[in-house]
Amino acid sequence: MLKRMLYVQYWTLRQRLHLIRLSFSALLWQLIVGPHYRRGGKFGVTWVDVPTEEISRSHIAIVAIYPESSSSYAKSLERLLRGFVNQRVQPCLVFNKPPSIEVERILAATPCVRISRDNQGRDIGAYQAGIGWLIETDRLRMVERLFLVNDTLHWTSEPDEVISSSLVGDWGAMFVNLNVKAHAQSFFLSVSGNVLNNQKFLKFWKRYVPLNSRPWAINQGEIRLSTILIKEGFVCQPYVTAGRVKAAANQLVGKRDQIEVFQDLEVGNDGGIEPPSVCTGRFRLEASRSTREAKLGQQSKLVAEARRMNTVECVYTVANFVNAQAPHRIGLHLALLLGLPLKTDIYKIYPLGIIDQVVRVCDPEYADDLYLRLTSKAMRFMIGTYQSHRDRMLMEK
Repeated sequence: MLKRMLYVQYWTLRQRLHLIRLSFSALLWQLIVGPHYRRGGKFGVTWVDVPTEEISRSHIAIVAIYPESSSSYAKSLERLLRGFVNQRVQPCLVFNKPPSIEVERILAATPCVRISRDNQGRDIGAYQAGIGWLIETDRLRMVERLFLVNDTLHWTSEPDEVISSSLVGDWGAMFVNLNVKAHAQSFFLSVSGNVLNNQKFLKFWKRYVPLNSRPWAINQGEIRLSTILIKEGFVCQPYVTAGRVKAAANQLVGKRDQIEVFQDLEVGNDGGIEPPSVCTGRFRLEASRSTREAKLGQQSKLVAEARRMNTVECVYTVANFVNAQAPHRIGLHLALLLGLPLKTDIYKIYPLGIIDQVVRVCDPEYADDLYLRLTSKAMRFMIGTYQSHRDRMLMEK
């Protein structure tokens, strides 16, 4: 027990020292690199390719991508871009890495703005480069709706409903997280012209220091941006709400495969409020003497009603977690209920076998490829080196 306590205290201290080191690195970056990096609104951009015919200049989606050589990755990206095109939103892809052959094939069929840049600052740095390009080319003043999206999601279905629902209100997101510090999660954001004209919003992007650090991107990126917008009086309208999740309960009726998988899923434990025993197991009718003597038709009705009530109970319990690290803790449930995309680091919370079980229901064509892709990510995450262990403990992975 003492050894465990000392171990926890040691890494807690290391985390605090790491955050101090990041702050010092940011100060040096501001003094040495910042003036050159920001000059002319470049933000690390090396080249830009604009299609001859653009879909829209008033509705723009900045999509930060780090391309992978995978058919499941390519299909997910294709679905996302097709959703934006269907909603008359101009995709603007910001590459943190040269595109793969699969991605090039998709881009050839999609009218996308392509921005290449140095891989600096993770997704927030890519958003910064995209917004910087809009400012530099005097396009931002024409934008009425701006999406900020990255490729850490695997879309198992078409995203049209999510995108169209995010076209209203001043500030939208797929998820709002209220654990520790309130923030809209940065992998899918949407803002209106009112936000784009806000001086503090623009100041944030002009001054953001794009360090290649996960804690920095979270704390100084998505959390700080949300804090600024909240203080400026904007209210985020998340797509995933308790009401939307509960309303989806009846959609499972009659979908036997989805019900069986859903009822066996537990809420992931990723900090915050403790998960209850959500998993109630598949309903099994305990046949009493009177039940055995009942007619077959009556039995079927009893079983169907019990299964329906069991499913509704599970859904209502899951709905309690929509603001508590939901993409990871109930991401599998939401994929089955709402057809939402899966975070590609969900292997940190759920075993690969359980993830695979859900994907085979939601996206069976790409289940094998996605399983290999997540296995590769999980192996890199858990590689047996001290550096890897250090990065995990400092939340850099």
